[in-house]
Amino acid sequence: MKIKGVWAQSAGALINALLSFALLLILARQLGPLAFGSYSVLLNAGIIALVAIEGGYPLLVYRETALASEALAPWRNRIPGLAVGSGLAVALVLAMVPVEPWLGQDHKAWWAVLACMALVAWMNIYSGLLRGQGRFAAEAGWQIAGRLCAMAAILAALALGASSGVEVFVAWSLGLLLLIGVRKRHRPPLPVFESAAPVRRAALHLMLGQLLFVALMRLDLLALTIIGGNPLDRKSVV
Repeated sequence: MKIKGVWAQSAGALINALLSFALLLILARQLGPLAFGSYSVLLNAGIIALVAIEGGYPLLVYRETALASEALAPWRNRIPGLAVGSGLAVALVLAMVPVEPWLGQDHKAWWAVLACMALVAWMNIYSGLLRGQGRFAAEAGWQIAGRLCAMAAILAALALGASSGVEVFVAWSLGLLLLIGVRKRHRPPLPVFESAAPVRRAALHLMLGQLLFVALMRLDLLALTIIGGNPLDRKSVV
């Protein structure tokens, strides 16, 4: 990676972190303790689900675009489609998981989270493609644009009276849909559902490490919710 690319990636990460922090403060103030607590629980569950939906494909797309391996060469051009197909399949399976007994959230809230995370997954897969092409400044701009579009949609929803975590995730999704739909090249390819066992094994290995790390970082809040240690009255939220 050239020095210019390092600076672009670092600047992009810093800007995204600042935007996320600012949005977090706004949501905490606007939603209030109960609704913000519900949003936090959904967000932590969603981030764990995101790793499963991505399935390791953002890293695989990055690796195979930058330097294709001989073992996966026959599928190189179909890896993005395989990623989309895998993500949709995983999201549909997760949508059938009965989360209410553990998270205190109904299925509609969970579906809103999964729809949002599926869009975030495509954002990250496209980022992997841009990084693999060496377009690090473009990738940083792509992620910042995604954060800004989502933030603008969420702020608009709050201005219109949104008062729950579910509405925040719906607005987030609409913001990302707007960005992805503006240009054809930003839209995901048609899903591919063929077996492609070598590709799926490679992606799975990449996913497992991410899943372990994210789970260790996020399971504490979810565990408190599941065992009833959450001080929020979950039944009054959402």
